[in-house]
Amino acid sequence: MARRGRSVSFIVRQLNSEGTPGPSGGAWRISTICGSRQRRNGILHNELYAGRIVFNRQRFIRDPVTRNRVSRPNPESEWKVQKVPELRVVDQTLWNSVADIEGAPEHAVGLRRTPSKRLLPGLLRCGVCGGTFTVIGAERWGCSTARATGTCANTRTISTPQLEHRVLDALRHRLLQPDLVEAFVGSTGKRVRRAGWPPRPGARRSSAPALK
Repeated sequence: MARRGRSVSFIVRQLNSEGTPGPSGGAWRISTICGSRQRRNGILHNELYAGRIVFNRQRFIRDPVTRNRVSRPNPESEWKVQKVPELRVVDQTLWNSVADIEGAPEHAVGLRRTPSKRLLPGLLRCGVCGGTFTVIGAERWGCSTARATGTCANTRTISTPQLEHRVLDALRHRLLQPDLVEAFVGSTGKRVRRAGWPPRPGARRSSAPALK
């Protein structure tokens, strides 16, 4: 289907509508098929289908701040390629034709775009399926499950300014209710007193303790 010009989203929806299980046994996702051209993963970029195993594509380092183990791509000049023709799944002509389509400029738009920092990433959920609400276009948000798998019927989107305006307005309206303000002041006062602030008369004055 990719060689016939079908989009990856179309292929994913077709596979999921037919009930074809993905590699993990669950639904197909766009990332399963597309992967990353730079890292050569995903079905359309995995050279194992063409009878080649590529080693040393990436290395792992320890992030000095988070201490998490993260991957970094190695230069292509450092890759090691081993031919395994007995594992080939598609012929070279088909592989080359799909690679040409995937490498065309119109298929690369947006793939290398550096994401801008936004206010609400990871905090929003779809009201239909419970999946995450993410940026899916030019400053528009939508259900990631609907876009990635087609298994959610919620295809509505909302612009970033409109979304942030609604969320912040709702927070202001709810958090500034008199009973909530009173509860916050009371709770903060108790914490401050438990921390020993303000100091008793005659006691040595120190800086205000941090609230935990």
